[in-house]
Amino acid sequence: MIRSLLHAALILLIPALWASSLTETEIESYRAALSGKPDEKLRALAEIARYGKNALPLRESIEKLLADKNEIARQAAIAIGEFGNAAEPSLLPLYQRYIKTGVPLVKRDIAFSVLAIGKPHEGFASMFLKDALSPFPFLRKAAILALGVTTSGEDERALNLLRKISAGRHAPDRVYAEAALFALTGDSKIQQDLSARLTNPNSFYRSAALESLSRLPLPENPFLSQMVELLQKDPDQYVRAEAAIAIGRIAFQTQYAPALHTPLFKVLETALLEDAAYQVRASAALALGYIALPEAKILLEKTAHTEKNGLVREKIAESLLLL
Repeated sequence: MIRSLLHAALILLIPALWASSLTETEIESYRAALSGKPDEKLRALAEIARYGKNALPLRESIEKLLADKNEIARQAAIAIGEFGNAAEPSLLPLYQRYIKTGVPLVKRDIAFSVLAIGKPHEGFASMFLKDALSPFPFLRKAAILALGVTTSGEDERALNLLRKISAGRHAPDRVYAEAALFALTGDSKIQQDLSARLTNPNSFYRSAALESLSRLPLPENPFLSQMVELLQKDPDQYVRAEAAIAIGRIAFQTQYAPALHTPLFKVLETALLEDAAYQVRASAALALGYIALPEAKILLEKTAHTEKNGLVREKIAESLLLL
């Protein structure tokens, strides 16, 4: 659920690291680890991913590991995905080369990384079309959503498959397919359906819609106000937690003007300081790492000394590495 995500696998904590950037000594140390034994590579990748764009000097070393053993390749894909829009489009052909692996978890994380980059690349279409029908639910989700950025509104293969999935029996896949279709077509009827998903009495639908609609790079996301309302008022703590992460993802996307960051910061600040559920506070702390404001760093540093829950403190530490 937490980015939900990619960060959920990266809870390795380094209490001593509170600086937002890597020193030359740290960069060289990580480079050495990325060339070391498998366990050294895995630990280094898990730590590096938490630095987000601040780890860009290590990109070349990380790229080479996409051809390594399965779990190492998966963690390398996660680390590159954390670069977000800072990962140049030249990475997409590189992903294309390695996505042919038959390992579902590797393909899932590559698909999510492509989503984070948000650049269309037609070479992925046939692969994601196939994986959208995978027997593995986690891979289907990633591939269905990835079709929303790697194809176009004129790609009949993708549109037909997404329409078929959105009319199918599998509830999660229906939501993911609707979101991908909206990203491709901007269809007003689909927008109404997705808006209804966000108010569905079943909390599962609300959470699935939140994740889908925040992972896809939607220009001027028309669902943002509903996401804010869910964070503030939803009775389900897990839905509120997903809403916090969704807001953080949207703030991270480049099409949003910096002016939007201040009101989103205020919403997340309230959740971090006032929500009774530690899951929501943890998600708000993580989401604040994607708000490009000095106030976010100040808030997190201050809250780190007053927050009593260990998970929330871990997420605060992770976010401070991004700022």
